[in-house]
Amino acid sequence: MSESASTPPQINTKKIAFFMMIILAITLFFPSLALISFIGMLPTFGAFISDPTKNNSQTFCVGICNLTGLGPIVSDLYHHNFSLSYAYEIIHTDTNLLMILCAAAIGWSIFFIVPAFTVAFYRNRDKTTLIQMIRRYDQLKKTWGDNIPNSPSIESIKKKDK
Repeated sequence: MSESASTPPQINTKKIAFFMMIILAITLFFPSLALISFIGMLPTFGAFISDPTKNNSQTFCVGICNLTGLGPIVSDLYHHNFSLSYAYEIIHTDTNLLMILCAAAIGWSIFFIVPAFTVAFYRNRDKTTLIQMIRRYDQLKKTWGDNIPNSPSIESIKKKDK
């Protein structure tokens, strides 16, 4: 067994400390933004906890769409000078929470639907390419006759298609 497979990935403590300092600064100077961000990013946190992929693609899809849903709300909060009372008003407005959840739902749907469409597209393209190769083989066989060797693979594919 190789050494890289047995050692766990290293945690970059400098990055973690940097992000913790940023979160602390936002919380101290803009508590309303921290509150809105915490509540608004809960779907992303849920996606992070349940993410089965190695490259965190589920978290990425949900997180990007979730941030997009938070954009207008943060802009509205900015226009009210990051007032904490206005942040509570935003949280208690159903349409704002619905906008955040719908944006996260779009991220979830992207994560589940795009791979299925991609697989279907490539299967269809591969099948078309295979059909073209079989037609080309038949043309070569017709033109050159016995000089082209028989292909058991192509013959078995022809039998499956019939």
